[in-house]
Amino acid sequence: MQLTISQAASLLGTSEGMLERWARQGVLPTVETGDTFYFEEKELVAWAERRRMPLRDASTVQIPAPTKQIPLADAMRRGGFYYDVEGADVTSVLTALISRLEMNVNKDTVLQRVLEREALSSTGIGHGIAMPHPRQPLDTLDASAVVTCFPKHPIAYNAIDGKAVSVIFLVLSKSTQSHLKLLSQLSYILRQHDSTDFLATVPGADEIMTMVLRHAQELIE
Repeated sequence: MQLTISQAASLLGTSEGMLERWARQGVLPTVETGDTFYFEEKELVAWAERRRMPLRDASTVQIPAPTKQIPLADAMRRGGFYYDVEGADVTSVLTALISRLEMNVNKDTVLQRVLEREALSSTGIGHGIAMPHPRQPLDTLDASAVVTCFPKHPIAYNAIDGKAVSVIFLVLSKSTQSHLKLLSQLSYILRQHDSTDFLATVPGADEIMTMVLRHAQELIE
């Protein structure tokens, strides 16, 4: 049986972040499909038993929505969630955000490309939300990611509706195909009537992921 990173982390009783680090370091046996890691249950169990790691009963592991068909969920987990990001304007808040990224990226290059794209036209899409991204894919990325950011103070962003931005989704894509898929799924979720009001409450990462999986599941039903 093939397990998602969420299922595998639950089975091992560890965090998804730790599991992903082990996978990228080659410590864990994995199957990589596009931007996503998967794990063969038998191989993972054997790996844990060799290291005398306690395992949860597989029957108790909750099966989430199939993230293989929801790349946005994996990308958001990979990108991480950042709160109270300092900045008085677009440039300073993006600079502060990118400096805090816990990803294997050249932060100077990412910042330069994101600001170059922003200089062409604002990525503020309205309703207090912005989706900055580089113009071209970053093929040096290990995998595509969506970084979720809540600035410490709303930022004047020259958004299409003139509203200050209080939620930023930084989209960093490894390929054009991945970029379009992530933007499509993220845009769909943000168009849902409850999403913007929910995000305005500055919810925690787990709450955001629950919302994302719920709405993204509608795309594959």
